[in-house]
Amino acid sequence: MKEAHLDMLWWTDELASGLDFIDSQHKELFTRVNEVFSAVDINDPAKIGSTFEYLITYVIEHFGDEESYMILYMYDKFPEHRESHNYFVLKVSDLYRRFMTEDISEEVRKELVTELQLLLVEWLVNHIHNYDKKLALAIREKNSD
Repeated sequence: MKEAHLDMLWWTDELASGLDFIDSQHKELFTRVNEVFSAVDINDPAKIGSTFEYLITYVIEHFGDEESYMILYMYDKFPEHRESHNYFVLKVSDLYRRFMTEDISEEVRKELVTELQLLLVEWLVNHIHNYDKKLALAIREKNSD
């Protein structure tokens, strides 16, 4: 049976917000996502567990940093932005739990791989474009006042 495979996630300048502290954290997030993908590709449960934990810890730290700036700059889109963060954390946590279930079938594993890829690639890129760039613009505008 052919192994499910995750394509790596690559940072591009198109994803840059223009704020170094956000962009550097996003680049680190991409690195951690790719480490999860690599662990899933080699189907090493211990590595999957540790890289998921590493990703989840960083995501929570990054989202906390962003949300602190939203509060500091009185960002009017804070509730929606935070809700998007909460959705992601819950979904990643659920996938982590499901990946760590002992003796999952190859078919279920492939479904989880697909779900993981969609979440990490599509959600992350869309979130940066639809939420984080708007936050960065608001911060830059307030700093220029």
